[in-house]
Amino acid sequence: MKTIWKYPIKPITVLQIPPDAKILCVQMQGSIPCIWALLDPHSSLTTRRCFRTVGTGHDVPDDPGEYIGTFQAFGGDLVFHVFEVLQPDHLKPEDWPDVMIKPLG
Repeated sequence: MKTIWKYPIKPITVLQIPPDAKILCVQMQGSIPCIWALLDPHSSLTTRRCFRTVGTGHDVPDDPGEYIGTFQAFGGDLVFHVFEVLQPDHLKPEDWPDVMIKPLG
């Protein structure tokens, strides 16, 4: 049985989730930007998936990754765009635990 989990996000976010987890959306919940994912919480197979958040008007790499969604903060004064980074060249695997995010209840 699959369930929907919520994860807070940062400028760089790494999630340890099943490889077949489906990212449903990215939105603000209150003052916290979050990603919601449909996944099997009992899956024994997990992988690290990396996400990058970029503000409107900020530099974006030539290949930012797969677009996930856009969210607004501060009543729409700030707008951010989230990409899944398929080849996270800016992070070495040994650095990933420092940016790992746990699901929120």
